[in-house]
Amino acid sequence: LRIMYFEATTREVLNEDPWHVVPITPLASEWLLMDVVEACQLFVRCELHHKGHLEALADSLTFADPNLHEMRETCHDRLRKLREREGNTRDLDLDAVADPTLSKSYGRWPVMAN
Repeated sequence: LRIMYFEATTREVLNEDPWHVVPITPLASEWLLMDVVEACQLFVRCELHHKGHLEALADSLTFADPNLHEMRETCHDRLRKLREREGNTRDLDLDAVADPTLSKSYGRWPVMAN
C-alpha cells in the first residue's frame, strides 16, 4: 500500500524486504501498474546478488499464477548469470594458481622481470 499511496518507491519497499516481490508483482500486474511490475523485475535482475535468496524466491513463485511467470523467468535468468560469473571467476582463480605470472595478486612472491 505504501507504493500505491506514493509513500515509498518500489525499490525502497523491496530493499526493506525482497520477499515483497511475491505479493506486489501479481497485484501490480492485475491492476495494470506496469511501472511497478517493471521495477520489481529490475530489482530482481540488478539488486539481488544472493543465490540462496533467488532460489527461494523462484521456488516460492507458483506456476498457477500467470502474472508470476515472467518474474520466475527473471529469477532463473539472474541465477544463471550469477552462476556463470562465479564459474568464470573460479576459472580465472585456477588459471592464476596454475601460472602465477598471470596475476601478481595470486602469487606469494613478487614476479621478477627477466
